[in-house]
Amino acid sequence: MLMMFCAVELALNYGEIHRYLTTTEQANYKDFKDILAIRNYLSASGMTTLRLYPRERTKKVLVSALESDDWTDRHDAAIGLQYVRARDTIPHLVGCLHRQDETDTYDQAREACAVALEILLSGRRDAAIYSNIEEEFEKDRAMLFRRLEEQALRSSANL
Repeated sequence: MLMMFCAVELALNYGEIHRYLTTTEQANYKDFKDILAIRNYLSASGMTTLRLYPRERTKKVLVSALESDDWTDRHDAAIGLQYVRARDTIPHLVGCLHRQDETDTYDQAREACAVALEILLSGRRDAAIYSNIEEEFEKDRAMLFRRLEEQALRSSANL
């Protein structure tokens, strides 16, 4: 009985995320109304435990959302990419650091991109990353962005 429940739950979850991704794909990666749902699903599931999860499709949708004109899309995409942990998204996250938005009064999108970059560059996922980035962000965000961009360049040179 438990095995049947798990199989049904996995199928329902996969169906739901498939619908989220399909909606964005059918909108030619221009409408990101389901990015928050994708992000929440990734964070709730712990991504690494999902073997059948459509990782490449998800990554493509999230990377596309980093190019959105809406800072909330960029914010949610950056948080989602923290869970996908694909190093090939680093250049896109660096690009996100350069997209300041007047309506994002607390600069949340760029801070989320900084956190995602730190996670990918350091390979760590502990709570200290969030507080360290927040502290650096409040102190001097330009210096934080420069540090992360330099680390990303060094990281790509070592690949």
